[in-house]
Amino acid sequence: MVASRYCEGGRKIGGPYIKYLLSLAANLSLHKITKIPTHDMTNAFILYRKEVLDNIDIRSSGGFEVTMELIAKAYILGYRITEIPTTNRDRAAGKSNFRLFKWIRNYLYWYFYILIYSVVRRINAHYLQDTRKK
Repeated sequence: MVASRYCEGGRKIGGPYIKYLLSLAANLSLHKITKIPTHDMTNAFILYRKEVLDNIDIRSSGGFEVTMELIAKAYILGYRITEIPTTNRDRAAGKSNFRLFKWIRNYLYWYFYILIYSVVRRINAHYLQDTRKK
């Protein structure tokens, strides 16, 4: 179960506007293009079954990229993904660890990993349909 800031009923309050825009654009485009049933691939508030985590080899080193990897691989392996709306408020105190250039590289890696998998999956599905018709 994925908590989502970007589904109906969810929202994001505060934080850098550029971070919000990049996150929103990437998350919603992944949802629309890949059909992964969550609007928020980068929210770390997720409930997993132990079986899912036992069956996924995690390559990421930390942060949101682990979240994107786990959701993508759970989807690829056929696990059911559901989402619930959440309200995310930016920190009221302390220092952010957000570093745009480090963040964007890892984000883009998983974004294109998911996107490429989705395209290949659709091509294979069409190919299999065509061979069944003959």
